Amino acid sequence: MREVKGQSIQSHRHFLKFTQEYEDTNLMCYEANMPEKMIFELAGKRPEVEAAVQNVKSNLWNPFDWIFYWCKGEIYDLKALMVAVEQRAGLEQRLRRTTTKKMEATEDLGRIQEGKASIRTVFKSKDDTSSMKVQIESNEREIENLEVLSDIVTIHLGKDVIPTFKKNKLKIYRQMIKSLGKIEIQNAHAVALLWSLLGQDKALQSALKQP
Repeated sequence: MREVKGQSIQSHRHFLKFTQEYEDTNLMCYEANMPEKMIFELAGKRPEVEAAVQNVKSNLWNPFDWIFYWCKGEIYDLKALMVAVEQRAGLEQRLRRTTTKKMEATEDLGRIQEGKASIRTVFKSKDDTSSMKVQIESNEREIENLEVLSDIVTIHLGKDVIPTFKKNKLKIYRQMIKSLGKIEIQNAHAVALLWSLLGQDKALQSALKQP
């Protein structure tokens, strides 16, 4: 769509350039060097027509260029939001791992203290219970910190980041659609004005009536 629109705009510019070059070379020869029979030569003497020609040549915009870069920006923004969500998921995963480690260490400590053996405690003795208790306490502190951090991130994402993100994206989307329509109307008006002025030109109408 972007390329098609760009080609359409270029076609208007190429056509105006072609017709003027055609009149300057071929048509001038066919009409025996009579400028009064040249269409754009006659109309171009009117300032408003010349301004309309230059407007079509220079001021037609391709709104889909803006849409293209807006879409790229949307993709980057969505990826950034996904990274934030994934970071929260990483905290949850780390919390689950630490909780599992604490549960296993607590079970192992209980078995050692009771004199029971298991695959995880086969190489441990009652002398290791002190270090195991330290590890369990460390896990408990980490779990507490991760729970607080996870809650903060979850609340921030759910209450601030995501709602604001959605609101801003909807606002920008509406602005883009409005801008696209405005540019399309300006382009259409520029082209329509040019051909309307050419059609109203008395010298041009006279030239067209000549045999």
